[in-house]
Amino acid sequence: MGDASGDSPARSILVAAGDPLTRSLAREAIARERWRFEAVADVASVLDRFGQGASDLLLVDADLPAESGAEGAAEGRTGGGLACCAELRQRFPDAETPVVLMVEGRQRDAVDALLRHPHVDFVTRPIDWHLLGARLRALLERDSGEHALMRRAKALSRAERATGIGTWEWNPERRELRGSDQTRRLLGLEPTDAELDERSLLERLHVEDAATLREKAREALEVSKGFGLEVRLRPPASPDRRLCFEGERCEGREAGWIQGTLRESGTTARDREPPRDLSNYDELTGLANRRMFGGRLERSMAAAQRKAHMLALLILDIDQFKRVNDSLGHEAGDRLLQHVAATLVEHVRGSDLVGRLDSVRSEAEVSRLVGDEFTILLSKIAEPDHAGDVARRILDALSESITMDGYQISSRASCGIAIFPGDGDGPEKLARNAQTALHHAKVRGRGGYQFYSDWMNQVTRRKLSLESRLRQALERERLGLHYQPRVDLRTRRVLGSEALLRWEDEELGRISPKEAIPLAEEMGLIVAIGDWVLERSCNQVREWQRAGLGALPVSVNVSTRQFGDNDLCGAVSRALRTSELDPSLLELEITEGLLLRDDEQTAIALRDLRAMGIKVALDDFGSGYSSLSYVTRFPLDILKLDRCFVRDVHNDPSAEGVATAVIAMAHSLRLRVVAEGIDEEEQARILLGKGCDEAQGFLFGGAIPADEFAAILRAQADDDGEQT
Repeated sequence: MGDASGDSPARSILVAAGDPLTRSLAREAIARERWRFEAVADVASVLDRFGQGASDLLLVDADLPAESGAEGAAEGRTGGGLACCAELRQRFPDAETPVVLMVEGRQRDAVDALLRHPHVDFVTRPIDWHLLGARLRALLERDSGEHALMRRAKALSRAERATGIGTWEWNPERRELRGSDQTRRLLGLEPTDAELDERSLLERLHVEDAATLREKAREALEVSKGFGLEVRLRPPASPDRRLCFEGERCEGREAGWIQGTLRESGTTARDREPPRDLSNYDELTGLANRRMFGGRLERSMAAAQRKAHMLALLILDIDQFKRVNDSLGHEAGDRLLQHVAATLVEHVRGSDLVGRLDSVRSEAEVSRLVGDEFTILLSKIAEPDHAGDVARRILDALSESITMDGYQISSRASCGIAIFPGDGDGPEKLARNAQTALHHAKVRGRGGYQFYSDWMNQVTRRKLSLESRLRQALERERLGLHYQPRVDLRTRRVLGSEALLRWEDEELGRISPKEAIPLAEEMGLIVAIGDWVLERSCNQVREWQRAGLGALPVSVNVSTRQFGDNDLCGAVSRALRTSELDPSLLELEITEGLLLRDDEQTAIALRDLRAMGIKVALDDFGSGYSSLSYVTRFPLDILKLDRCFVRDVHNDPSAEGVATAVIAMAHSLRLRVVAEGIDEEEQARILLGKGCDEAQGFLFGGAIPADEFAAILRAQADDDGEQT
């Protein structure tokens, strides 16, 4: 069904168990909670995966093997789960990820030492798998409020370091003062110094400036007037330095409090301006946020209309940003966002306004909208190409990799551009069209920019219509399946079928799978559709079997999203149980992209599927990276040659040579080979001579409805009866 992408589930549970049955039972319990399931089978894999910080909870068997595979368990190297947990707490003492141990009663004493850690809990065997989900949910939610506050405090601290701005709250009447870590650093206080209070603050300021600051604070309370004041530090606290206090009365809390910021003072008059509302700025990057961006866009469009000139809105987001978050953690993602913000600041025109707290007013404004999306507002351009020049300069700068935690990380981005007045007469429409252009820039291959045009609107309208109709088609069971025969290349007998999705809309007609499947992936419907295809295919094969048409297997395509982020084994088990189909009659087709992830999770899931009696096929081999080196590392049964190997096999000696080598190597790995896309008899003859086992293609029949496929099976059964 193709690759898939989308947001990850709210919770990710990592299960560490060497026993396949324990993993299977845990998978079902976790699937009932609609959480993401991941599994590892040995101590080394736990330590590696836990260190990546990608899971919300670790469920670990106390008898986890120290080494993977049956050999380690056979030699008695089990019981590593307890030692593993102890090592986790030594390696990652500040980790907040809860760890739940599955223990026997005899192991309770060994667990006691681990329970002193606030994030360790346990469940005893025999485990009530139906109640396990509720137990894990309670543990996850127990300290969620406290953890959220801690994460927010850390994020604020990082933002303050990035911008060089500290924050403080002060009640002059009570003489109470609270300041952030950055405020303490600016005042020259060490972390080991006494708590920051009013006295320690004023003692570090020049006597005259300390008195003026108190006066400004009282005035802010009495007349609700903001202030900005440059102050000198008293020796020995760097008397040559100047700091700028900006403050205003706190709203929405008890009377008597003011709040504000503290930063290094420059030499411009702006250092003495009244403070600005910090809610207009993104605390992570220091850029203007969505709120300020909206006001700026509206004012700039009004000015452009009055003065009859053009402006350009560029919307940019980071390609593959989610992969950085998932693989290296959110802290790495935050640092990447800060790097992108700094690059934008550096590479817009020298006279550009970059929307930072310390910027000067000019013709361009940079903001961070949300997540990894940034905007650049060029409030006056002579011609649209100038906006393209800015986009190209920025994207070229972002294409350079940066080193982060020992990894080379790409900050490459894509950009969409909308021009006023031609692409929108209001802020919302202009921003929407820039977003549309961004989407098309990504579709074209990422790393580039795209101007908005009317044809995009037509494409977008069709896409929106298809999204609505696809959701309805799934809910109202208006999707269908066709079945393409798979034949023995020597005897030409039908050996099985491949189930292929078909969508016939009552108004729009037939929608190509090349359009429907990527749309389903983008909408997050690919898992639901994949589960439906599994269930319908199994039921259909069982119906043919009951009708005496033979026990022929059906192959079903599985998306990466189905495989990686959801309970595929559970969905397969349900489909087999409901249809009463023998597992040997179901084959799952996966893509090369799934194997390229080369992770323990993929290998475990494949082994579990094959342990159920299901065959696994590698689909479209040759359409992607085409490396048999990774095929050897995963449990597979069938290799399906892509049509690119087959198309020229009868008239191109090099194509014939490649097909020969692939078939021979696949057979050496004990894989059956199926050639896809055979349309001519000569192709079939040559591949048969090379030892190819089975084939699909228009030469043997295209995908057809279930009743027509049944007629083929019936005719084949009648022929068999006559021959006997």
